Amino acid sequence: MSGHTSTLVSCIKPPENDEFPFIYESIWQFFDGYRKVYSCLDVDGVTARFTLPFTAFHHGEPSSWNQQEAELLYAVTDSLLNYFRSQNVVDISGKLESVLPMGRHMASAVMTWTARRQDQTAWVFNTGYHLIRTEDSWKIYGVIQFDE
Repeated sequence: MSGHTSTLVSCIKPPENDEFPFIYESIWQFFDGYRKVYSCLDVDGVTARFTLPFTAFHHGEPSSWNQQEAELLYAVTDSLLNYFRSQNVVDISGKLESVLPMGRHMASAVMTWTARRQDQTAWVFNTGYHLIRTEDSWKIYGVIQFDE
């Protein structure tokens, strides 16, 4: 490795450009809306924020859906929300941990979510998102669930 150096780049420190505040704010607004439909366990509202193709990693296992599999992605999302419902989730809040813009129309973001449950311990979990801006809104094209 002689002569090679590497630099760690923080995703938390915004890049030095004028667009970052707009991108960060628009992503925060997107996740606030996503949180609201997720808190209502609204499968239509949640899946409306996805693109196809869509990829998810849950416990390190990948799953992906293409344009012809929209109904299957809807059913999987409905099943997940029904699980939340069966576990008495009453509210979900989120904290935007980091944003990494990749140009003006793509970004990655990390959220820490807290799912409050009636008369039970809240769940706290982390999710990484890959986002693309279509027209005037962000959409999720990939998620990575992680516990670190």
